Amino acid sequence: MNYIRILSVGGLFHEFYSPIPNGLSTTVLTLNGRELDASNLFWSYIFDSKKIKLIIDKIVPVSPKYIAIISDIDTFIKQVEIAKKSVCNSDISAKDFFRYLETFSIVCNIYSEYVFKPHRLTIQNGFETNNYSASQIYYDCLDEQKNPYLHFVKQYVLPQIREALAPVVFIDGAPTFYNMAICRLIKKEFPNVHISISRHSSEYYSLNKLESYLTQNDYLFKMVDSIILEYYDETEGKLLSALENNEELSTVPNLIYKSDDEIHMTSYKANRKNYVPIFQTQHSISDLANVHLQPYNMCYWNKCTFCGINKKYHFNNDDSTENALETSLNYLIEHLHKEKEIKYIWFIDEAIHPHKLKYIADFFIQNKIKIIWQARCRIEKSLLDQNLIELLQKSGLKELRLGLESASLNVLKSMNKFDEDFSFDIVEKICATYSSAGISTHFPMIIGFPSENSYDRKKTYDYLHYLCKKYPLVSFNLNVFNLDISSHVFRCPDKYEIKEIYYPCQLRDFLGNTLQWDREPNLEKQLFMERDQYMREMLYPWMPIDSFIKPHIFYRLSETARHTLKWKAQMNSAIPVTNAVSIDFKTKVCIPDTLVYGFDAKKKVYIIYNWKTHHYMIGNKHLIFIIDFFKTAHTISDAIDYLTKSEPNVYILEDLTILFLKMYQRGYLTDSKKKEV
Repeated sequence: MNYIRILSVGGLFHEFYSPIPNGLSTTVLTLNGRELDASNLFWSYIFDSKKIKLIIDKIVPVSPKYIAIISDIDTFIKQVEIAKKSVCNSDISAKDFFRYLETFSIVCNIYSEYVFKPHRLTIQNGFETNNYSASQIYYDCLDEQKNPYLHFVKQYVLPQIREALAPVVFIDGAPTFYNMAICRLIKKEFPNVHISISRHSSEYYSLNKLESYLTQNDYLFKMVDSIILEYYDETEGKLLSALENNEELSTVPNLIYKSDDEIHMTSYKANRKNYVPIFQTQHSISDLANVHLQPYNMCYWNKCTFCGINKKYHFNNDDSTENALETSLNYLIEHLHKEKEIKYIWFIDEAIHPHKLKYIADFFIQNKIKIIWQARCRIEKSLLDQNLIELLQKSGLKELRLGLESASLNVLKSMNKFDEDFSFDIVEKICATYSSAGISTHFPMIIGFPSENSYDRKKTYDYLHYLCKKYPLVSFNLNVFNLDISSHVFRCPDKYEIKEIYYPCQLRDFLGNTLQWDREPNLEKQLFMERDQYMREMLYPWMPIDSFIKPHIFYRLSETARHTLKWKAQMNSAIPVTNAVSIDFKTKVCIPDTLVYGFDAKKKVYIIYNWKTHHYMIGNKHLIFIIDFFKTAHTISDAIDYLTKSEPNVYILEDLTILFLKMYQRGYLTDSKKKEV
């Protein structure tokens, strides 16, 4: 039976998880086989230089970034074009990735202020619409004042749907203003088309967590006909077969559907004999693959009180034998023989037990698989087995992700994170032994857990500081606690000192996975500030304090693009990270092409902005004279000699020496032989 699949449009996560080689340059939307993916076109449309130039005319130069844009529009437009072309480059450096993301964020901010207001556009979320309530989406998604995606949908997406004329449409992803507007428009023109939501589960989100509410969600089922809950490939096939043969949908497992004005849910069922891993290359010429090695295996611990990840699955870990693992690995090797350019593997399995890691490593070695890989596990004593570490090192493991969550034993106990024999000595021994083997350990952390206080958080910050300074290959990221609707914390809030939970709508309409609760006043805002301040200080000290792209978002996008693995592969455990830069006073330097300056009329100062780093200086006419002087290459010695002689009362030797060193270190001066773009 013919069908089309409509993919979601939102933030740039899709572009980084599954990038296309030519970056953000799509100009025409067409069906790719049966798939209609408008994401790249949407962002190419947003970052179109002609459109941006028209908007720039509206800008009021009240901030350093806007002053820099107005002062040299062509240079800014050039930066946007470079970012569009280069941001999806798989070999990008961290600083260049930030450079392009910040440029995009500036463009999004301009759109938010001068085009789409009151709607906000961000690179991480796309338009920040309220996707929690099915009734609100139903009533507002076809109102252009309330749905900023609607014009794009009507102009680009709907014509393709009309042309395809498929009797079945699969909507991939969570229900949003974007895809539900598509559903309503389809139903208006083609009321007999069957619309089914599928492939909605991501790492933390899944409609499966809401199944008891979905069977009451009348507004959602005014927009769609069914929801596939699990085993997507298999269930989609059975749904298509049932529709083609006019069979009752009650025969299709893993399905919620509406019939005769009632919403029904069928039982869960799947063929469990197939151990084929899910193997996804980023694009046709990619050197990295995301691999779900054992799709029918959950996190083997499954006891954390804050976590709802396993609740999106409906099976037990009964296929955990070495036979099943070997079968999956043999399938993986077949793929690697076909995809010979693959050099990196990112295992997306929830948590791989140490004995399985050992088996995987030995399998790679025995089969002479040369690969750099990453995996998730739990902090356990068995990770300290020296034979395991040697095998992991020899097999190419470069990063092991271990959920530590907190450095407070009280918080960890409340989270039910570890066994009773857990100690921080085990954590440090893992850091030490794996760093010595050239393997990075990465710790996802949680701040703001209900039982946590400021002293607990300080313990976490201090412990991370200690580990990162002592072991250069240790890294982390901070997450602010979210109350997952399928977690033990949600089910038993009294045990965690939660007195009240806030619902954004009636539960029967609810489409989200997380809820707000009665934190202390302003605590959430404080946690957000602490998270970004600490991540910037420890991980990205080169990142400007006032950047639009926040450190936690930068990390998320870097991880999504799998750059973090490649950056880890380039690190040396014996060499600490340093930002020190020295300068030879006899080397000719000049300002880079990415440097511009403009005058802040309100404050009566000049803004000197570098589009390569997104740092800026504030100065007077004497600093601008120096900037203009270095438009032509000179040595530092010659510059000091010239300036101190031309205006000795303004330019002092000691001050210039310090100034030029800082300007060179921060990218305001560069070697004349280097061509900046």
